[in-house]
Amino acid sequence: MKMKLLFLLMTVSLAAQNFEVGLNVSNQKYSGTSSHNIYPTPDISNSYDSNIVVAARLGYSLIDIGPALFQITAVYQPRVDTNSGSNSVYGPSKLGTEYLGLGGMFNFKSACAFGAGVDVRSEKSTYPRFSGDPTSNSYVRPWARLNVGYASPSPLIKPFAYFEVSAPLIQKDNSASLQFGIYAGIRF
Repeated sequence: MKMKLLFLLMTVSLAAQNFEVGLNVSNQKYSGTSSHNIYPTPDISNSYDSNIVVAARLGYSLIDIGPALFQITAVYQPRVDTNSGSNSVYGPSKLGTEYLGLGGMFNFKSACAFGAGVDVRSEKSTYPRFSGDPTSNSYVRPWARLNVGYASPSPLIKPFAYFEVSAPLIQKDNSASLQFGIYAGIRF
């Protein structure tokens, strides 16, 4: 009995030692703002173009037994500037966004792999000023992630590619409001 328990503990600890490295290339959508003024001042609204963003993600598997994989993840997206359209007299400007996040992800690896998880992202938005240095705003929000795709069952290096959709669980003006794109990399 002790030998079976020892074998089980050794197998589980070995199975959980997988790393993941990947890139997420996504189309990022942004929420805007609007303010309604009293006549005769016109209403002011900001909207932002969608943008292609690239984020690097690292993962470490805590549980990897059979088709079930639970991992902790870290993600970083460097600053990306997005065009802002405004109907104010000041004209167009740019919104800069970047984030660093930690999260957890459950993946079910099969012929058609799928997964769900949550990231807690520390986000930073940079707004231009009409004179002087830009203004920055930092905040923390949880994001839900869903993905579907292919994960190779090869024994050493396991490539994967997913279609992934991410959305914040808390909405905020002048910030990212949706991401969808391709997440690909390797597990080893």
